[in-house]
Amino acid sequence: MPTFNCALKVLASHKVYILVYTVWLAFMGVFMGLGAGAPAADPGAWEGEQLDIGFVDRDGGAVADGLRTLLASRDALVDVPDETLAMQDAVAKDEVQVLVIVPEDFGEDYVAAVRAGATPPEIEIAQSYYDIASVDLEAVIDSYLSCLGVRASFDTSAPLEALAAGALTDCEAQSEASYVVPEGVSTPLPQNFTIYALFTSYPIMCSIVVLLSTSMREFSEGAVRARTEASPERALTLSLAIAGASFVCALVVWAVMIFVGLVAFGWALEGVATWRIVLVAVAMLAYAFFALAVGFLLSQLGVGDSVANAVGNILALVFSFLGGSWVSLDLLGPELRALAHFIPNFWEMSAINLAAGSTGTAAEIWAAALPDLGVVLLFACAVGAVGLAVGRARLGRRGALSASADTA
Repeated sequence: MPTFNCALKVLASHKVYILVYTVWLAFMGVFMGLGAGAPAADPGAWEGEQLDIGFVDRDGGAVADGLRTLLASRDALVDVPDETLAMQDAVAKDEVQVLVIVPEDFGEDYVAAVRAGATPPEIEIAQSYYDIASVDLEAVIDSYLSCLGVRASFDTSAPLEALAAGALTDCEAQSEASYVVPEGVSTPLPQNFTIYALFTSYPIMCSIVVLLSTSMREFSEGAVRARTEASPERALTLSLAIAGASFVCALVVWAVMIFVGLVAFGWALEGVATWRIVLVAVAMLAYAFFALAVGFLLSQLGVGDSVANAVGNILALVFSFLGGSWVSLDLLGPELRALAHFIPNFWEMSAINLAAGSTGTAAEIWAAALPDLGVVLLFACAVGAVGLAVGRARLGRRGALSASADTA
């Protein structure tokens, strides 16, 4: 208990790190969320948001032309070159909010698959980190493709041009939209709160890693280490006491992130089911446990302040980028997309995205998110076990010295 209390006091003494990495970065996430816009003043009057859509046509056929005409009738189309770097820049720099890519031979392959009863190909959609309004756009594209599929099924000899023109006419005839929310299905999370939640992976990693590694290092060097080695407490007990203080630090950082988000965006969460917000909070907590494990490991290694700050910021930046917090993974190469599955941030983002916009009941979405949360916790357990082993090895020599003294 004395070691636990001392560790908490050491953590609280680093006020500058707390203000910079926890408070300031949390409010930076608020600023980014507020930049996503506010809902309409009249909640009863729903209007779809007009988007800047980047349209890349690799098909060049009638089906793609019909989709282009449909999207242009409701949103603003932006010409984006069919180059990987140009598409990445367009989305990352918010030049377009959504990027729609029609694959090569899409029209012919789609109609052939529908008529054969096979799974049809899909249109690629990538969205900006700053905007998640593509949910409505996906519904429009699905509606167009559904009309196309129905016509292709009933008329197996019609050419693509006729099918695309008919599907476009069917979509344009739907002048009014009605939305029926099934029982047990709730309203998705607002865009601004979701953006804030996605951004928090960066401050959570930075603040916890830097606070723990710089504060707990004092227990593994100098006079403090000499006193702990002379203590009658076992090495494992000392490590667990430090781990307990680290756990409290992670909980406090997580609580600050949740509190700031709820205060800043509480007005936008009205009408959203509580379980969606809870799922986001649990995903953030799971990631905080992983950051706790990393910070605890670094503290047991005894790294200096400069190394702790460098490691915390680099890990937070790399994990946020590769995990999909800042850039859609659809814009990255297949190698980076495969690498993302080995990063805990990817699984946290998957759980948050499920809570944000997935349709279904609470039980269905929680069941889909639990494996993602489990993977994050497995990462945390693995790194935390290494931290405990390192701490025991560094303090274990005290036990050997005590045994030698008792023998003498």
